[in-house]
Amino acid sequence: MHCLTPLNLAMLVVGIVVGLLIGVLPGLTLVMGVALALPFTYKMDVTASIVLLTAMYVSGTYGGAFTAILFRIPGEPIDVPMLWDGYTMGRKGRPAKALGWTLVAALGGGLLSAIVMVALTEPLAKFALRFSSPEYFVIIMFGLLSVVAIGKGSLANAFISMSVGILISTVGTDPDLRRLPFHLRFTDPRRRH
Repeated sequence: MHCLTPLNLAMLVVGIVVGLLIGVLPGLTLVMGVALALPFTYKMDVTASIVLLTAMYVSGTYGGAFTAILFRIPGEPIDVPMLWDGYTMGRKGRPAKALGWTLVAALGGGLLSAIVMVALTEPLAKFALRFSSPEYFVIIMFGLLSVVAIGKGSLANAFISMSVGILISTVGTDPDLRRLPFHLRFTDPRRRH
């Protein structure tokens, strides 16, 4: 494989450093940092750009622990649980221990999730490729019913907002068939033939 090339290793180091900086700065979120770095990857090799963006995101999750544990300022919602135990440990004179355990937990969770993701990718892809129209219908209905169930207030308002959203989504060209949906047999939507 060509994962351990000098360019990829350099992108790994740059991604780790930039991700830690993004995680430490309370105003920047991980997703915002990756989105800001995305234009710089357009001219790069695909592997190097994925290494850079992934390293930024993964190291940024740990970078937020510094401000949460040391200053009680969570940079992101994922850093809030560190306030409960980590900040308390820091106030008792053990901030290095809190940061160390956070690093161990982040490393263990990251490695375990990567192993599970790689192991389940092929079976889940094979399962998803067997989907046909009935399965897609059930998934869409589940999504629409979830919108109604989550909607606060009256049930009628939830249905109305869902219907308006579906109506707005019908405007434009069908991305799969490259034709205008619901054009009522008009070849040109501006005039009738």
